[in-house]
Amino acid sequence: AAAAAKPAVPTAAVPMASDVTLANAMGTPNLYLLFLGSVGVCMTGLPFIQLGKFMINDIFGAALGPSTAAVAAGFPSLVAAANVAGRFAWGPISDRIGCSNTAMLFGVSVPALLAIPAGTALVATDPQTALLAFRASALLSIGVFAGMPVLLPPAAATIFGVSHSGEIYRRLWLTVPLANFVGTSVMARARDNAYTRHASELADGIDETRFTA
Repeated sequence: AAAAAKPAVPTAAVPMASDVTLANAMGTPNLYLLFLGSVGVCMTGLPFIQLGKFMINDIFGAALGPSTAAVAAGFPSLVAAANVAGRFAWGPISDRIGCSNTAMLFGVSVPALLAIPAGTALVATDPQTALLAFRASALLSIGVFAGMPVLLPPAAATIFGVSHSGEIYRRLWLTVPLANFVGTSVMARARDNAYTRHASELADGIDETRFTA
């Protein structure tokens, strides 16, 4: 009876998550989904870091007048504070609720970004409210972006095990410079297209002789 009560001993070792090497991980969809998710999250914040000062000048310059320069000059300080806060906050949050739940929380950047067009549409009637909405959305997106590099190491360890998580994380970290390039390029192209479109509309609405004068 005592022998029958003993648990059966497996005759072969069962592969554990810690056995997943970088080469094996690259053969799974998990790595690429994590890679694409990281690129997407980083793209929500990096354009504000790179072009936020120019966005304020472009969007609020006419409405705020001379004070626009001071507002734009102070924006990088807010960006730095949001970036640092995100780096410090998301680690303990991830430790407490887990990587998956933390990644779900990163989704708050989506409604924040969608709210920006509605907020900035108030520039002509209520520039201060529009500026507040822009700042809040931008800083929230930057805070979420700051958490992605913090989340990647434990996420890699959770999904693929700890044995090769460092090597896998170094590959995943390439998402940050990739998102920097793609996100900034998209925003710069959109900004140039907006300038061209509005310049053409102004030129079309003015008589050629008056325009030349």
